[in-house]
Amino acid sequence: MVLVGFMGVALVPLLLPVGLWWLAVLFAVAGAPVAPLNAVAYEVTERAALAGTVTEARMWTSTATMAGNALGTAVAGVVIEHWSARAAVGVGIAGALVAFVVDAVGRIGSATEAAAAAGADALGQQGEVGHPVEIKDEVRVKVVDHAEIKDSVEVGD
Repeated sequence: MVLVGFMGVALVPLLLPVGLWWLAVLFAVAGAPVAPLNAVAYEVTERAALAGTVTEARMWTSTATMAGNALGTAVAGVVIEHWSARAAVGVGIAGALVAFVVDAVGRIGSATEAAAAAGADALGQQGEVGHPVEIKDEVRVKVVDHAEIKDSVEVGD
């Protein structure tokens, strides 16, 4: 998430009217997170893949990466043709923003699933994430007011 955010932020200076050498430096800085992002993508893919499917999963990751690259290049080409190269930098910034949001939403979903699983484990119950866990034990609740028992309620099936 940090690398994607860095890439999006690093693309913004490319919108400035600078000379060729500064532009080359800015492109190098903006491109620096590309290799680590690829490494992270393949590592995440390997961890998520079922046993015996790692190679296929990595090929899908590679295919998706190349498809995204081709789509971004095509859109940027149209933007350059109709507007300008600087406007096409906006395509890259938009792509980084979309990737950042997708990653953030994925992390929120993963955290929610982990919390649900931890809650089920804390109750001593087994259940799938996202499904309610039934508690079948009888619970007795006593309402106490100033150390004096006023009422007793039984909760059960």
